[in-house]
Amino acid sequence: GGGRAAAYLHGLGHRKFFVIAGPQEHRSHNLRLKGFRLGLQQLGVDESDVSVIPSMESDFAHGCRLMNEHWETFNRGGYTVLFTTNDMLALGAMKVLLEKSVHIPGQVAVMGFDDIDFAAAYTPSLTTVKVDTDRMGHDAVDLLDRLIHQDQDLSKLYEYASEIMLRQST
Repeated sequence: GGGRAAAYLHGLGHRKFFVIAGPQEHRSHNLRLKGFRLGLQQLGVDESDVSVIPSMESDFAHGCRLMNEHWETFNRGGYTVLFTTNDMLALGAMKVLLEKSVHIPGQVAVMGFDDIDFAAAYTPSLTTVKVDTDRMGHDAVDLLDRLIHQDQDLSKLYEYASEIMLRQST
């Protein structure tokens, strides 16, 4: 999903990427960031054109706080993309951008990850990466059931396709 987000944003012509990455000890945030960075690398984007700000939490308040704290770096750096490893960080950071009269997507494209309900309800609505969480939940329950019954045929790796939910923020 992170690689897909990178390819989409790069395809729109963006070359300077500002990333707020949720807790890297969480597998989902870690894989999303790795995929995004790898995607940009494969597209020939220089690492110096990517700024990654780590977040210890993945909520709205931290998105706001980190964008405020790093506003000068963001503003002076010529970044045209804000990518975050979940939607709540994106919505918090986007609130700060809007308060600072940044035009989204005219000046900065914003993209999150998860496709939470608020992503579509926000104005401008948030472009995001969606994964099939219903299927993930079903598969998790099925795996748990097989573990309880000591099934010997357990697949350890599940991968789920992602899709970009195009909305107003890009």
